[in-house]
Amino acid sequence: MAREYLAMGRGWLDRPLGLLGTTAETLPSKESRPNSVESGPGGFAMRKLVGILLLFIVMGCSANRRRAGTGDVAFRLTWEGLSDLDLIVQDPSGACIFFGLRESQSGGVLDVDCNAGTDFTCERPIENVFWQPSTAPPGSYWIWVHAHALIPVEAPLPFRLQVLRGTEVAWINEDKVVDHEEVRGPYVYQFPGGTVTAPPQDASSHPLCAGRDSGVRTSR
Repeated sequence: MAREYLAMGRGWLDRPLGLLGTTAETLPSKESRPNSVESGPGGFAMRKLVGILLLFIVMGCSANRRRAGTGDVAFRLTWEGLSDLDLIVQDPSGACIFFGLRESQSGGVLDVDCNAGTDFTCERPIENVFWQPSTAPPGSYWIWVHAHALIPVEAPLPFRLQVLRGTEVAWINEDKVVDHEEVRGPYVYQFPGGTVTAPPQDASSHPLCAGRDSGVRTSR
């Protein structure tokens, strides 16, 4: 969905985004709504259209609550809003798992990819890459977070990156992206040892293994 907002220009992007998660209890009362919607021959049609749009948004978010997989190891990215953040994981063989290549020969799977378009927005956005039990190869796993489509009014956008072993959270890191197409990482996780190396403040490494299909710019 963020891609559609970006395409509409900054004038639209600077408007408040308050529809997602709206419920009947949080809708403004009839008395507090703008008169322009209530009055005139098109008032009823406008109210009906707004109601239908809200229904589709809420139903879409509810339908897209997917359960993220776990196993030997899982790398999980979460955030809030309509922006599209991407999780890119490079396995010990050098293969990348991301939205353009959702499975690797080593068994890694991207099973949840939220906010990738208007047909798949999530109430609680998440991206998840995991390996089934007894399948993850030992070695270094490199992880990046890419602001694929960052809506300006949501910046700076906090995110949470987690490493899970089974269903247990083994590591958590909280950070934020400020700019559209910004890349955070690499974070390097050693499996099965469990140590994590965070990127230095001036880190500029990009996941070249994902190639052009990742959408990541390799130069600024």
